[in-house]
Order: sequence, then C-alpha cells, then structure tokens
Amino acid sequence: MALAAPPDLTDTDVPVQPLARTYPRGLFIEPHEHVWGQLLYAMSGVMWVETPHEALVVPPQRAVWLPPGVPHGIRVVSDLQMPISTCARRWRRRWMRRCR
Repeated sequence: MALAAPPDLTDTDVPVQPLARTYPRGLFIEPHEHVWGQLLYAMSGVMWVETPHEALVVPPQRAVWLPPGVPHGIRVVSDLQMPISTCARRWRRRWMRRCR
C-alpha cells in the first residue's frame, strides 16, 4: 500500500496554514500527530480517519476536526481531494476566548 508523509507544520508562528492534497485510492498515511489542530475536508472522495479512540468515515462534502496532539492515520477509500486547514494551538486558544 502506498504511503504519504504528513506536511511539515513546525512553524507555529503562523496562525493558520492552508494546504490542499490529492490522494489516490488505497493510499495510507501512517499514524502521526501535530502540535496543530487540523480540519480535514473531503471535497471529493472518501477517507477513513483513525484515532486511538475512534474511526471515522468522512464522505464527500464533510469534514473532521482533529485537535492538536491527537494521533491519527488516514486511509483513502476513493480518490480524494482534501483541503486542510491547520490552526496553531496558541492561536486557537486566543480565538476561542474572543468567541465566548
């Protein structure tokens, strides 16, 4: 099965980093975690997202939020177009305080 390396998200001075990926059916992204939170959106295609406590099927036009530090792996069930929005932990806390 094909493997994909996760993007480099080490620059925590940038509050939000957009990223877009296209993955072929059958690809497996090994479990990993980030200091960033991630919103994974299935623009088209289907992905299976596994965390230590649950597995989620993400169909087209749906998204899943992964908080910072949550280990996760992704199995691409069908050809996938996946925009990703990443949010630095310290910025997320600031925004959440302003929203209360």
